[in-house]
Amino acid sequence: MNVFESTLTSKFQITVPKKLRDLLGLREGEKLAFVVDDGVVRVIPRRDPIEALSSLAGGRKMPGLFKKIREDRKQW
Repeated sequence: MNVFESTLTSKFQITVPKKLRDLLGLREGEKLAFVVDDGVVRVIPRRDPIEALSSLAGGRKMPGLFKKIREDRKQW
C-alpha cells in the first residue's frame, strides 16, 4: 500500500503529490471524485470513458470520432 501526504491550504485546497500524479497518470485539468465511506475518503480520477479510448489509438486525439460517439451515446 502506498501512502501519500498533502497539506490543506487556507483556501481548503490540496496539491496532489507528484509521485501520486505519476502513478495514476493524472493530467492538469483532470477531474477527481472524493468518495466518503464510513469515514474513509477515496480519491478517484473521473476520466471520460470515451477519451480513454484514445489509448487504443496509440494516444492520438480523435475529436471528430469522440464527438460522434458522444452524440450517439446520448441516443442510447
